[in-house]
Amino acid sequence: MDQSKEELTNLKDVLSCSLSAKSYIYINLYWKNIGQDEAKELGLALGKCINVKKLVLDLGLNSFQSQGLQDLTVGFKNCSNLQNFIINLGGNNIGPQGALWLGQGVANFVNLSNLRLLLKNNNIGELGAQELGVNLAKNPNLSALALNLDENNIGDLGAQGLIQNLSNSVNLSSLGLDLKMNDIGAVGVQALCNGLQKCVNLKNLFLSIELSEQGFIYLDQTLKQCNKFQTLGINMKLRLYYQSIDQKNQFDRRLKKLKRLVKYKLIY
Repeated sequence: MDQSKEELTNLKDVLSCSLSAKSYIYINLYWKNIGQDEAKELGLALGKCINVKKLVLDLGLNSFQSQGLQDLTVGFKNCSNLQNFIINLGGNNIGPQGALWLGQGVANFVNLSNLRLLLKNNNIGELGAQELGVNLAKNPNLSALALNLDENNIGDLGAQGLIQNLSNSVNLSSLGLDLKMNDIGAVGVQALCNGLQKCVNLKNLFLSIELSEQGFIYLDQTLKQCNKFQTLGINMKLRLYYQSIDQKNQFDRRLKKLKRLVKYKLIY
């Protein structure tokens, strides 16, 4: 079996390559004007990846939309040996239906342990976030998940639905969530914190989010109570209006006192 790394940078090469013989496939079609017709061809090609264990798809800044995602994921059901999957679909306007197709497609990877989904600026909304959570929780061996949902309008209900379902992933030990610019208020942050506490085997957490003062308080309380975290990475933008420099410094000091904090960035 071919374990060498080969970067395929145009659709023609992907379609002509002997994908069935490879265990590691890297397809880079970033900003290549890929639309629904090309997505269907790519999906059929991926159906030949019967021996792939690591698959990297960089499909950012194309025009897949929801129908393209359905066609793309048709071949996923044949990738039963896949263990490590990275996909960038940023800026493809897949919407909530596309998020549903993607989640259902990834649920076919029964041996998947490491997953990274980069879905920035796709307008998946609260429903798309909820559906992603539902389907990602179906991967029984998933232990590491990194999810970038920047600029997707998921709101409080989307954050709540996402984390409530992810908390059912009993083997999840490492979680990265990038949720900036999603209009998540204190209610959504509280739900997020409750869900994180229910992730029984979660040891490593990397979180990027915008917070109100009340949202910060919820997160602060949760992190202080959760001694299970071995590693913490925090990137927060606080939506606050301060009366003095002393108040800013107080928030800084509280964050820096968190145990196990390995990465820290605070923006006002």
